[in-house]
Amino acid sequence: MKSTISWMTKNDTVLKDPYTEPTTYDASYNLSEQILPSIEKGDNKYVLDSMSGSAVSGTVKENVEITLVYSLDSDNNGIPDKYEATVTYNVVNGTFEG
Repeated sequence: MKSTISWMTKNDTVLKDPYTEPTTYDASYNLSEQILPSIEKGDNKYVLDSMSGSAVSGTVKENVEITLVYSLDSDNNGIPDKYEATVTYNVVNGTFEG
């Protein structure tokens, strides 16, 4: 049996080689140290967006597989860009007070 963590984007781009460690049935495990809040690859920074698969810690009953999905954070504010919006106000023939 083994525990595996994969770090990737929503489009299945691998951001880091998978982490794998052997384990045995009924062994306790804790993979929380492998949950990275952000990853830099090339000139891009990615932040953790979602996680799927097995629990981060527990007792092994089958292979432990965790997939961490990261999204681009081009402005380095810790929030995936896909959750941010830009609002532009155009004032034409008048004034804006706010």
